[in-house]
Amino acid sequence: MSKRTCNLIFVVLIFLLYGGCIKQEDVFYIKSNPTEIYMNQEGGTDTVWVTGNTNWEVVIPESWCTTNLSCAEVSYYPIPLVFTVEKNNENKERKQKIVLQSSVVDNIRTTVTVIQQAVDEPEEPEEPIPTDSLLIQPESLEIGCKGGVYEVVLYSNTEWTYEGSSEPWCVLELDEVWGKPGAHVLSVVADTTKRNEERAAVLSFKTAKDSVVTFSVKQRKVGISIVEDLIAFRDDVNAGAELDPWMDADSTVHLRADLDLSSVSNWVPIGLRSQDGSVKSIKGVFAGNGYGISNLTIVHSALPSVGLFGHVQDAIIQNLTLDESCSITLHSSDNRELSTGGLCGTLEGGTLFDCHFRGTVKVTGGNAYAATGGMVGTLCVYEYIELITLKSKPSDVAGCSNSGMVEGGVATGGLVGELKGTVRTGHLVRHSENKAGSRVTGTSSVGGICGVLFLNNTVEHCANKGDVKAREDKAGGICGEQYGSSSIILCVNENGAFVQGGSHIGGICGYSMSHSTITECTNHANVTGRAEVGGICGTQTETASIKKCSNTGHIISQKTEEQESNGTGGIAGISYASDITDSENKGRVTGLHSVGGITGYFGTTAGGYANLEKCSNTAVVEGEDLVGGIVGMVYSLTSTLFYLSDLTNSGPVTATAFSGVAGGIAGTLLGTLTIEDCKNLKGADVDTPEGTAGGIAGSAPERGVQLIRCENHANITSGKWAAGIVAHSSDKISRCLNTGNVTVVSDKESSRINEYLLLAGGIVAKSSRSVELCENKGHITGFNAAGIATHFTATTSAYGIKDCTNSGEILGSNTAGGIAGYMDNGAYIKGAENIGPVTGAHRVGGIVAINKDGELEFCTNSGPVSGTEMELSDSYFAMGGICANNHGGNLTACKNLGPITRVSQTGQYKFVGGVLGATEGNNYNRGVLKDCSNSGDVTGIQDAWNACYTGGFCGFFRSGPEPENCTNTGNVNGEPANSENEYGGTA
Repeated sequence: MSKRTCNLIFVVLIFLLYGGCIKQEDVFYIKSNPTEIYMNQEGGTDTVWVTGNTNWEVVIPESWCTTNLSCAEVSYYPIPLVFTVEKNNENKERKQKIVLQSSVVDNIRTTVTVIQQAVDEPEEPEEPIPTDSLLIQPESLEIGCKGGVYEVVLYSNTEWTYEGSSEPWCVLELDEVWGKPGAHVLSVVADTTKRNEERAAVLSFKTAKDSVVTFSVKQRKVGISIVEDLIAFRDDVNAGAELDPWMDADSTVHLRADLDLSSVSNWVPIGLRSQDGSVKSIKGVFAGNGYGISNLTIVHSALPSVGLFGHVQDAIIQNLTLDESCSITLHSSDNRELSTGGLCGTLEGGTLFDCHFRGTVKVTGGNAYAATGGMVGTLCVYEYIELITLKSKPSDVAGCSNSGMVEGGVATGGLVGELKGTVRTGHLVRHSENKAGSRVTGTSSVGGICGVLFLNNTVEHCANKGDVKAREDKAGGICGEQYGSSSIILCVNENGAFVQGGSHIGGICGYSMSHSTITECTNHANVTGRAEVGGICGTQTETASIKKCSNTGHIISQKTEEQESNGTGGIAGISYASDITDSENKGRVTGLHSVGGITGYFGTTAGGYANLEKCSNTAVVEGEDLVGGIVGMVYSLTSTLFYLSDLTNSGPVTATAFSGVAGGIAGTLLGTLTIEDCKNLKGADVDTPEGTAGGIAGSAPERGVQLIRCENHANITSGKWAAGIVAHSSDKISRCLNTGNVTVVSDKESSRINEYLLLAGGIVAKSSRSVELCENKGHITGFNAAGIATHFTATTSAYGIKDCTNSGEILGSNTAGGIAGYMDNGAYIKGAENIGPVTGAHRVGGIVAINKDGELEFCTNSGPVSGTEMELSDSYFAMGGICANNHGGNLTACKNLGPITRVSQTGQYKFVGGVLGATEGNNYNRGVLKDCSNSGDVTGIQDAWNACYTGGFCGFFRSGPEPENCTNTGNVNGEPANSENEYGGTA
């Protein structure tokens, strides 16, 4: 670049600077590389490369350093600036800062620091070695508690003798007690120590001129103090050597300090089982004494049991921690069984107490069975012969915790992968915890505490606070899977924990079977899965049991594109041939099919073993179909009755599917069973917008299902069938009470079903068996509405409604009956009483709206019966104090005391009567009316031209036997009763 061009650039930059548009430091720069130069004492040259968009000059404070340039012009390409440094003759380091200063702007500069070493100190001449000298290498010994023989080298330029030791436990071998000048290899012999403190010995040597040289030996406490001790101990164990030298008088091996194993790239576990089945294990007690192990690393092993300890048999490990730097990462082969734990691979008849793991255990690959745990892979029973008796000793894990990451295949647990009990005895895991922040992941059978409990094992007083996930199935906050009379007692899956997987997912246990039990356990965490998901247990079967358990977590099941979701419950997703008793759910339950506050599905075997009693739900239960406040679906295969009893729900229940079924206690009941003493409390509203809803059960469509002494106090709403007790029943209903309002919101145009299938009942919407001693106090509203049973279609004349009472308001936009809406097939109503108001738009009866071939005996209505201002049809209407339309039915000793009022004044074929709106006999001489009476006022239209008839006893008598001893004493359209207004019209 020419000087003229540089000057032009300079002028432009000055203009910009003083014009206030650009800061100086944003325009000018001088850069050097490097910015520091280091020289030895001899000096020399070095080069710095300089660039800059301004002219610059070199400022050197001290003369011992010079440069090849004193100044330079603008250069956008590096310029070599060569530094020459003189020799440093002083005995101290020197340095100076050389400045490259802009010759245009004062504050633009860079600095190069030059540092030069001092002259070396002159070496002092070595002192001559005395002619009478003796030297021992090493200068001293520090040895382990085990003792042994240690070689040292003695160098001497004179004759020497061994004078002895200050302590009898450490001496020189007797054949090495003197020597001539030269090098001698000596053997120091030290005994094993049992002391809990260090000890020292001094060995003395004397030269020919009586100079004394001492050699000290320090022995560490009994136990393991350094990494080398642990390695030596491990080698002794794996070789089957005598371990007494490592133990104190109480047969305890003590860890004396924190140990860092970073120097060991791949740790070999302590203890092993050989291929011939023999075990080489620690013995007695290994006491960590609160110390820890760090940087344990295992990346491959051919052993079947892998951990800090491999196989431990009949021994105790206590008070030991493996920190977050510890890592075991293995790949299991297809044909190999593997047990891996952070602390111990296999514990056979041993004990882990107060031990803690914070690191990582990861086992991947292969199809083999690999048990993986944060503390121990597998617990197995130690069996041995004592005299001639087979003895069994189980394992015990107590006061332990995992706060690390555990990943495995089948049988993966935060603490223990698998507990293998026997028919004689099983293991115990107690007072242990999987801590917050931990993660346990496996293919299946995954638990926060244990993966699998097999045969007679117990987990008690344990807690999970971490995340548990099964890539496939069987995951639980405490245990993935248990069977063979195993037990989980007083365990908690805490709030903040999370359990997730495919099927068989539970807050406490994923899968429980074969006489296994879960007792007094609590889940507070959210639990999510595809199917068979429960707050306590995902699936329990084959005479398992859950007792005195509770859930407060949100239980969620979600279907996938490939598979549906079934079985979701606050306590159990599915319970088959098993018990659930004295348990409570307080957590929201969300599922698709078979969803319950306690269990989604409950079933029995042909033998009838199953029990669901004394359980309660207080939370929202929601699903698509088969939804219940207690149980979504019950299916009993037994030939004899079994009971669901003392069940209480106070949580809202919703089924959203078209034709979905929901109940305050149960969604659907199938098979042979009795549900008794159950309550759906106020506020536990049941809603099926397009389906079937019941205060106790949505549907019980099969013979063999009975409901006894059940109560509903909540509102029931549906788009099809709704009832205070059960929407659909084919067997006995007895001593039940409803006080909740029942509403069917659909009308015949929007319902998409036959108008006679829109049913709202105080006790039952549709029934074909017996309804006895039941009472309704709730308001019943629907297209067809009744206080007790909306549609009663008996299989024989032996079935009907007996001794039932309604005091609730009945409102039907088609039929309305104080007791029943529609009776056919010869069903009966006996001893029934209605005292509530009954209002309808088409057929309205104080006892029954339509009676086809049925028997009404000793029935009483004292409630007001009325029509609506807008009637359903302009061409037909019937209303009676007892029955609106009687088709071949018999009425005996029935009486009406309440007022009968038709509101509308228009239309044709409108029949109003104090007892009957309209009646007709049949070919079998039915239609008998005997000893019936009315004393209530009757109001309606008397218009023969339009066939509108009003009568004190009967509005229109079409046909049938002549009534016997039937009377009216009530006013008719304001007129006193007389023979002319007793019947409105006759055919």
